[in-house]
Amino acid sequence: MVFEVLCSRPDVSPDASAQICIPNKSLYISCDGITSHDHLKNHFKMAVTIGETNLTTLLTTLQTTLHPSTFVFVTLPGTPGQQLPPPSLPIQMFFAEAEGTTLITTKQAATTYKLEYTFPCRMITLNVHSSLEAVGFMAKVSAKLTEKGIGVNPVSGFWHDHCFVPVGREEEAMKALEELVREAKGGDEDLITLE
Repeated sequence: MVFEVLCSRPDVSPDASAQICIPNKSLYISCDGITSHDHLKNHFKMAVTIGETNLTTLLTTLQTTLHPSTFVFVTLPGTPGQQLPPPSLPIQMFFAEAEGTTLITTKQAATTYKLEYTFPCRMITLNVHSSLEAVGFMAKVSAKLTEKGIGVNPVSGFWHDHCFVPVGREEEAMKALEELVREAKGGDEDLITLE
């Protein structure tokens, strides 16, 4: 994790040391004895980059998980929030767009709730904690799948990236991603630098 703490208080030196600790996944900052949360909110701006940003590290440490369910894409037309999905519908992804709300759910759930769907697919989770600011990682993954003629709908979560690939192509996709890791570990410079 990379932490950058910017102090905006004129009475605190810009060189003042900041102490950052994360007990129980909560973030606390202390600088020159100031520990009040309200004081911190008013006097500090904080940018936190969480996750790996190094492309070589992302590619060489990549592990994948193929999920057993078949997923589908559903759209709820209308203004976002105007038409909500059934409360008990298991939602893998929810994204509001101008034309309507896109959901990813299981094919079984869509069928149960009589929702129209498209793109039956399998989800492959990329088990490396990539930063949301990482450059080139999904491009390399997508390029490798493109090389094999496999379409992909990538989705980035806070912790991981996920690839939704057409049903029937998931095993090929898994092998292509294993090949990507092997190539990265072999030091192929063309692979691990952006083209």
